[in-house]
Amino acid sequence: MKSLRFSRFRGPKILTKLGVRIIFLQCLAAPGIALIASFLLGSIIHPSNFYNYKWTCGTVHLPSISRIMNMPMERTIFHLLILTTVPLRLIVLFKHWLVFYVLNSSWMVLVTKRLLVLFGFGEVLFLSLLTVIGERENGSVHVVLFSIFVAFSYFYFCTLHLLSKWTHKRSDSEQRTIKLQLICLTAVTFTIPLIFLLFIFHNVFCIPGSYELFALFEYITLAAIYGFHASSLKMMSGMIYVYHTSIKLRSIRL
Repeated sequence: MKSLRFSRFRGPKILTKLGVRIIFLQCLAAPGIALIASFLLGSIIHPSNFYNYKWTCGTVHLPSISRIMNMPMERTIFHLLILTTVPLRLIVLFKHWLVFYVLNSSWMVLVTKRLLVLFGFGEVLFLSLLTVIGERENGSVHVVLFSIFVAFSYFYFCTLHLLSKWTHKRSDSEQRTIKLQLICLTAVTFTIPLIFLLFIFHNVFCIPGSYELFALFEYITLAAIYGFHASSLKMMSGMIYVYHTSIKLRSIRL
């Protein structure tokens, strides 16, 4: 007796594959390229907007990070490089979660892993908002977004450092990673309160030189944040495969 058997018409096909480390390096490079390109562009084309310009309490001599990223031409560079890497940054966050997910966890590690995801997502979200809503749109909202972004970044770093310290096997490379994390985390622990204090000194009390110190410590804070992110390079292994598969069935007469 004849019968019909159904089988898949076409099996899964790999469309492309992406290295997690390549994705991480793209996320790491984008802010640095955006900042350096914007700084050089502004310094060459309109230096009067970056140096010796009028601000709240008179003339200031250095641009803040917010000013560099929110000038009319420079902001286009930031929008292009920062916002296009948002999906990639979420992949990096997911990879961080996977690194610690497979480990046998105590309740403390479990809570810290969940906080890692929360703070990491908040960092990506508020970096995006901070890029879109600059000083030109609304200065007060920009300051609030910057404050929230810094807070999420700081606690994200704390949770990532704790998980690395608790779970790494302590090889030489892992010890270097933990030390770099600790150095960068210690740096931002001191510089973050300092930049807020210097911001108040300038905008409320108009203390001479406070804005220049604010800008300098903002640069140092950004470098420490960048260094902390770079410390995760060793964790970024593996590949992402993108498949295509058909759900069509074909009949075979037996």
